[in-house]
Amino acid sequence: MNTFKKTTLALAISALAGGAMAQSAPASAPEPEKSPITANVTVVNDYRYRGISQSNFKPAIQGGFDYAHESGFYIGNWNSSISWIGDANGNNGAVSGNNTAGTSVSAPIEMDFYAGFKKELIGARGGLIDEAALKENLESGHVASAALDVFVEEPPKGSPLLGTKNLILTPHLGASTTEAQEKVAVQIAEQISDYLKTGAITNAVNTFSLTAKEYQSVKPFLKLSSLLGGFAGQLTENAIRSVQIEFEGTATNVNSTPLTQTIIYSLLKPTTESVNVINSVLVAKSKSISISEVKHQKENDYQSLIKLTVTTDKQTRSVSGTIFGGKARIVEVKGIKIEADLSEHNLYVSNQDKPGFIKDLSKILADNKINIATFHLGRLSSGGEAIAIISTDNKIENSVVESIKKIPLVIQAKYIQFKDKENE
Repeated sequence: MNTFKKTTLALAISALAGGAMAQSAPASAPEPEKSPITANVTVVNDYRYRGISQSNFKPAIQGGFDYAHESGFYIGNWNSSISWIGDANGNNGAVSGNNTAGTSVSAPIEMDFYAGFKKELIGARGGLIDEAALKENLESGHVASAALDVFVEEPPKGSPLLGTKNLILTPHLGASTTEAQEKVAVQIAEQISDYLKTGAITNAVNTFSLTAKEYQSVKPFLKLSSLLGGFAGQLTENAIRSVQIEFEGTATNVNSTPLTQTIIYSLLKPTTESVNVINSVLVAKSKSISISEVKHQKENDYQSLIKLTVTTDKQTRSVSGTIFGGKARIVEVKGIKIEADLSEHNLYVSNQDKPGFIKDLSKILADNKINIATFHLGRLSSGGEAIAIISTDNKIENSVVESIKKIPLVIQAKYIQFKDKENE
């Protein structure tokens, strides 16, 4: 056995033994200090370089070490056993255009050495760099050049770096200059004025941008989108798999992007803390929720309509809404036609259509001093599934909802709240 094979075998045994000792060490043993030297040994089934086998299509033993000094200097070595394909006369040598037949090149080991220096310089915050020392090193030539946009004191009025050659100094933010501050102040004032006068939204960081013309056409549908998303989101009790949004009639003529963002935001808001109007679609996709939009001009009972269909692990539920008299209202839930305008406090109940239900429901609300503002009913057929959407003057506590769930033939009962009253 040649010297290289003995050495690599010894390294392999040493590595295995070290691993076994590490595994058998007690859990309470202190973590050893990190060594500046690291080594490794491995076996590959075929060592190739640029697609050409360097080990005659046979396994090769490879290994090496690295030494890294705290100053940034490092040096390393890498080795591999090789077995080149024989030449025309069967010699175990490298074959090249310069070799004559019968010439053997013996090279059982390939060795590579490397070294270098690396140092990370972090200057993301003022004070991490000694400004006086930097000035001294720039003037002496030890540092060829430098550029800074952060300083010990902001702004750097008394910094020793001011006036130093081969040095570039800039504000950390472009808006930190006097001219930029004035322009930003004027621009912000103009944008606020535009929004208050026309509803135009420009360069907002937490909502979409709309021109004054777009805002006027989108505004009523934004309220409807918020209503539909919030209604479906509070009724949904299982993981959402897909969302389909259909636009019909005049709703197809407006910019649908802010409407979709608003629907998804309102849909996810009850269960997701980090969602906002801008990131709503991205958050939905991160939850593996597929989103699709459909626009069509098919005949409908309403001049405009937005239909939201939500599919979960257990069911598919749809809710549709329209604009009537300038107000958003629900006109369909799960295929059941109903016309309901919602307020801050609402109760949704689905049940089997049987006599006595309304009496039992009204009694529970009356016993708990809950005044009914509006009461809307709809059903699929006589004796089939029915729904009730009730707006109340005050909040409905969970205990009241639980009492309603105990009414015979009730399928679902849910308190729905719109704190921001965007539907109004």
